[in-house]
Amino acid sequence: MASGSRHRLVRYGREVLSPLLLLKSPASKHPHQLPTVEKIAISANENRLLTHGKTEAMPHRAAMELLTGRKWHWTVARKSVANFKQRKGDVTGTACTLKGHHAMSFLEKWIYILGPQESTPLPWKGGLLGKGKPEIRSFHFSVRMPKFAPEWDKSWEYFKALKAFNVAVVCKVPRGDVRLAASMLSGMQVPGIGWHGYHREDVKQAQLKWREENAQA
Repeated sequence: MASGSRHRLVRYGREVLSPLLLLKSPASKHPHQLPTVEKIAISANENRLLTHGKTEAMPHRAAMELLTGRKWHWTVARKSVANFKQRKGDVTGTACTLKGHHAMSFLEKWIYILGPQESTPLPWKGGLLGKGKPEIRSFHFSVRMPKFAPEWDKSWEYFKALKAFNVAVVCKVPRGDVRLAASMLSGMQVPGIGWHGYHREDVKQAQLKWREENAQA
């Protein structure tokens, strides 16, 4: 694959973050030993009984397809639960797995648009090791419906009934220190490559410079 077709977060990770991560971890000797984002699993399940099944959950599925740009599949109950009036096979929500360019695009959207609207900090420090796979490190968190996203403007009728969705960022570390996965994701939150514009300190410096120039004039 040509370097020009790679996502800009991937290029930034290889050109800027890789040397820094190699210096941070003596166990990693080569860039191929550094962590990478393998996939992002997203689910939007209903915490209530869907009396009309797929028909009732269709707006939620349309909303998440607009947000991720990928087709979603239905999630069904694996067993019957009498207390919740749930039978095996009932539709409980929708889910999707993003890989490659789609995963990095959603990660960029989360870091620079959805994440800053959350009251809690980004959860890169709470990684969990996958069972039976010590080279896999995953980060799980829930996203409440933010106040703004590019897809909200013309499709709010789909998003207004969706309160939250769950996200799992799965990172793979072939060799080396698995703790570098959190460092890699934290390092992607840098100024100048996302939709958030300039860094706050840069904005302050630009404002001070503008005031000084206008004061002298």
